[in-house]
Amino acid sequence: MNDTWSTGGVAYPQPVRLWDHRTGRRASFTTNFSFAISGERTYNRADGMAFFIGSFRSAVPLDSGGGFLGLISNITPPPLSTVGVEFDTNRNIWDPQDAIDHFGIDVNNITSIVVYKSLGQDFPNPLSGTMSA
Repeated sequence: MNDTWSTGGVAYPQPVRLWDHRTGRRASFTTNFSFAISGERTYNRADGMAFFIGSFRSAVPLDSGGGFLGLISNITPPPLSTVGVEFDTNRNIWDPQDAIDHFGIDVNNITSIVVYKSLGQDFPNPLSGTMSA
């Protein structure tokens, strides 16, 4: 399988209510998933994955591969009201200088508003984890 420059996505097409109109309070939800990012060629690895909440789209945005994590297009403005958690295995020009393997919180932009710089700097060992959000 040639997975060079591959981009994909999985969507949950049902609305997730973030606001309870009846009570006027924020609603909540819980999700869990596990992942492993591994590679045989450490010199040719990138970029990671993102879990996001936003408007439903049936396809990955055009030109959103690589550092854009299939989340935001490189050629069109980002959608409003998108929040993502990125698990990034490569430092792009918009990432902090010392953030190689990291995760971040993205709000309406691929530049993270918060970055945690510890996914495991010891690649080629797989990056793996369990996320509860």
